[in-house]
Amino acid sequence: MIGRTVLDERFARLVPGFGAIVSGGGASMMLGPMCFRRQPADVAVELAPAVRRLPDVGDYLEGPDAYQGSRPAASK
Repeated sequence: MIGRTVLDERFARLVPGFGAIVSGGGASMMLGPMCFRRQPADVAVELAPAVRRLPDVGDYLEGPDAYQGSRPAASK
């Protein structure tokens, strides 16, 4: 399951850095901010000019990526 929430000041405080893992009750949830350096529609014009329409997307909080059981091991 995945979703997007507008990344405003309220939510930015919840996920400092690259993201956060919230665990409890046998399940965990990973949240991460998606902060664009440039607007995706502007970049698409340069990289894929044939793309006529791209949603106007601002920064967002991505999540939850939910799973049951213990927290996954960090990648090396």
